[in-house]
Amino acid sequence: MVPSPAGVVRCCDEDGTMTTENPIVIGADKVADLLGLSKSTLAKMRLSGKGPVFSKLGRRVVYRPEDVDAWIASRRFRSTSEYPAPEACD
Repeated sequence: MVPSPAGVVRCCDEDGTMTTENPIVIGADKVADLLGLSKSTLAKMRLSGKGPVFSKLGRRVVYRPEDVDAWIASRRFRSTSEYPAPEACD
């Protein structure tokens, strides 16, 4: 592993080539797959503020694994009566 000036850790493959994958953040496509959501649904959740906390790195949308875990934990319920009522449309 090679630390960059920004503190981001870059990994080297067995053959010595640097990988572009950052173990600190996960891309939006992979998060959508992990959550079983379509990419467009995750994008709409970002727009409305109802999805996991995200970061923008240039044009790229990324998520920290701990933020995705926290979002999932915040959506736990013991019964359907605990689930909040849908917001009314104005």
